[in-house]
Amino acid sequence: MKQLMNKAFLLLFCAALVGWYSCKDPKKGEQTATNLEQVEPGLAKLNAEIEADPDVADPYFRRANYLLDQGRYNEAMVDVSKAIEIDSLNSAYYVTLADAYLYMKALPKCEKALNKSLQLNPNNVDALLKLSEFKLYDKDYRSSLEYANKVLEQDSRNASAYFLRAVNFLDMQDTAKAIVNLQQTVENNQRHFKAYLNLGILYTAKKNKLAIAYLENAANIQPENPMVYYDMGLYYQGVDSLNKAIKAYNQAIQVDPNYKYAHYNLGYIHYEYLRVNEQALKHFEDAVKCDPQYYQAIYMRGLCYEAMGDEKKAKAEYTHALSIKPDYDLALKRTKYLLNLE
Repeated sequence: MKQLMNKAFLLLFCAALVGWYSCKDPKKGEQTATNLEQVEPGLAKLNAEIEADPDVADPYFRRANYLLDQGRYNEAMVDVSKAIEIDSLNSAYYVTLADAYLYMKALPKCEKALNKSLQLNPNNVDALLKLSEFKLYDKDYRSSLEYANKVLEQDSRNASAYFLRAVNFLDMQDTAKAIVNLQQTVENNQRHFKAYLNLGILYTAKKNKLAIAYLENAANIQPENPMVYYDMGLYYQGVDSLNKAIKAYNQAIQVDPNYKYAHYNLGYIHYEYLRVNEQALKHFEDAVKCDPQYYQAIYMRGLCYEAMGDEKKAKAEYTHALSIKPDYDLALKRTKYLLNLE
């Protein structure tokens, strides 16, 4: 079960990003300006505005944000720099400059730009939220919470600020305060997927049936996200509702056939609880097909072979797992055990 729950706590850590450092499609950056104009007429309009009056800052700022969304960071940097050259006192421009620096992994410059934004406007909510997130990433929890609290002083219903507070408390392992802030998050934003998901995970750890209610809300928001059904499976598995767990893991696989964790957990249930080794082996094989480096699933294939009386294949699987992770203690112990039998 420890192997299963590690995935859940990994999610809690990954949930720290509120949405600032979102994934970009690198292929978008390869498109030409002409192609982009065909896809998005708004870019053509911005180009026309700039050509009509190149000494106005705002169109450069808006085009910079558009280019950031397209993953064209260098061009966005040129535009936002031009906007600041024209109007160096606009706090919002420095937030976009910080975004460009972040995506280019220039973190000190990113923080400097955010501080400049706050210098110009101490109440800039975007800058406060992003500095809160920046400090969270550095594990400077005190500063992160202070920035989030400054947002709430202006807007007591700001869901992003509550979520940042929640992730700070999660990272500090204060789950009680984390739950309170996650609940405040969904109270103020009923479409906050990550908050519902993390509430589901936390209540799963408590074996509290509220976990399913929160996870169902998450599924309503992102029905094509396999993680939701996987986490439902974790809850049901933790309370020994194995049929419901199997159904939930199969839902995850239906949404994403390559979701290796659901394949693994199906194998685990069939091996550990149902003692149907042939079926368990098939699920572990499916997990390895999804990820050939999934040494835990390879090890579990070995256990299945060992339970089926095929020690030669079991030993081969343990050796395979060790070729990927030489210090994998479980495989080392089983290999030693089988060698002692010879």
